[in-house]
Amino acid sequence: MKLVLLLTALMLAIGGVGFYIWRSAPEPQPCALKLVQVAFSRDGKTMAEAFELRCETSTAPQRGSVTTHVTLRRANAPEPARSDVFVANGAVPVQLSWEGAALQIASQVRPVAQESSWHGLAVRVKQR
Repeated sequence: MKLVLLLTALMLAIGGVGFYIWRSAPEPQPCALKLVQVAFSRDGKTMAEAFELRCETSTAPQRGSVTTHVTLRRANAPEPARSDVFVANGAVPVQLSWEGAALQIASQVRPVAQESSWHGLAVRVKQR
């Protein structure tokens, strides 16, 4: 019986220390989003957005990261409905344009992630 009480007290102490460490940890900094360009399809139903996402990290030696995203969503859809179709490391200049039902993305760098279509719309990346 004493062993059960001792183990229960030990588990409660470990849980209390873990809870204290969790509560005293600093709040994570949110990512900052900088909208660079918006382009609507010719029929106005689809919206392409290019933006830079800056996130602070606590890992050394890199003290923060920047990625460039191009997303597509229906023009009347809320922001969380965005779908990434192009992601590149760093603050990369991109140029968005529509040619018929295809989104053209002009970029100087290779993306780390890229989609070739989204809901029946073609997505094309041109290296400048």
